[in-house]
Amino acid sequence: MIQIEDLVPPREKAPNPFRLSSAGKCARRLAYELHYPGEVPPVEPRVVAIFELGSLIHDWLREKLAALYGERFHSVERAVELEVDPGFAVPGRIDGILETESGPVLLDIKSASDKSAQSMSSNGVPYDYVAQVNAYLEATGLQKGLLVVYNKNTSEITTLPVDHDPAVVAQVKERFRAVRCSTPEQLPEREYETDSFACRYCPFRGRCWGASG
Repeated sequence: MIQIEDLVPPREKAPNPFRLSSAGKCARRLAYELHYPGEVPPVEPRVVAIFELGSLIHDWLREKLAALYGERFHSVERAVELEVDPGFAVPGRIDGILETESGPVLLDIKSASDKSAQSMSSNGVPYDYVAQVNAYLEATGLQKGLLVVYNKNTSEITTLPVDHDPAVVAQVKERFRAVRCSTPEQLPEREYETDSFACRYCPFRGRCWGASG
């Protein structure tokens, strides 16, 4: 029988805490990635497949947006940097910018399960995505963002606005700053409780919380 392990081998993960896609992650987790990269396990074949399918959806949606809007949709996969401090900038890549009658809008594409997509539609954009989009907005100098959510179960597309928020940008910069200045003995504060989703699936849960975790 064909197994996913035969199609997609496990992939070694090279941790890089300084990337804009991590703008909303827990600072302590990012610090652990910085100081204990060998403790990040290889990415399992199932997860690799999910990432690769997500990339295909991203590429397909960007192609459709380019066909629909022509030159109004541009800057696809453009490299950007968020300056945190003089001489310290965090890199990232944006999905694209759409020129509208009210001005340019930064688009960030996410593929999501039906449960996750419905949760965002009902409860709004989660903080980690808000932080990520705000990092991109600050890096590009734009004020308006749009999260484009593709439901992998239903193929429905939901668009959720994310506006530039200086307070969120300040939090993102302080998060990266705290990680950069951390040591194994002096780590950033935890940002989530032990029973949170973020902590349950963190590879450093045991190191962070010990036996109580």
